[in-house]
Amino acid sequence: MKRSVHRNLVLATLGVVVVIIYGSFYPFEYYHHAGNPLLFLLSTWKEPPTGRGDLIANIVLYVPYGFFAALALGERCSAATKFWLVTLGGLALCTTMELSQYYFYERDTSMSDVYTNTLGSALGATAGVLLGSNFRWPYLKELGERPYPAILIASWLGYRLFP
Repeated sequence: MKRSVHRNLVLATLGVVVVIIYGSFYPFEYYHHAGNPLLFLLSTWKEPPTGRGDLIANIVLYVPYGFFAALALGERCSAATKFWLVTLGGLALCTTMELSQYYFYERDTSMSDVYTNTLGSALGATAGVLLGSNFRWPYLKELGERPYPAILIASWLGYRLFP
């Protein structure tokens, strides 16, 4: 049973990463942009988030990644190691997404997104470390049997909360 729980947590982490990648590149309109994306990203280091919705969305987007990634690591490492591995993994993921967004229409590259995404990863990792690998979601079985209401609610929330 423990192995299947671990596998499910890894799959949940990968699912969240796929959602992050999809959301980072939507609407998938690539264009050639002259210049260096890293230098451009670094030049925005002191610009604040564009608004409260942007700030909240960037934090909330990475909390599930941090949470499930910390749980997926299981008992293999200490709580501090889990926290730092997951937080640095979130930093690497969001930095990669920000550098890639440099080449997409309607996407902005900003260090404030890196800061807030990393904060979201750290908050999720903290929750995952505190709850530990003994975490059980009481309604997971029912959700697996009837996923459509949850998908509908998640879609509605995504529509309402998308910046």
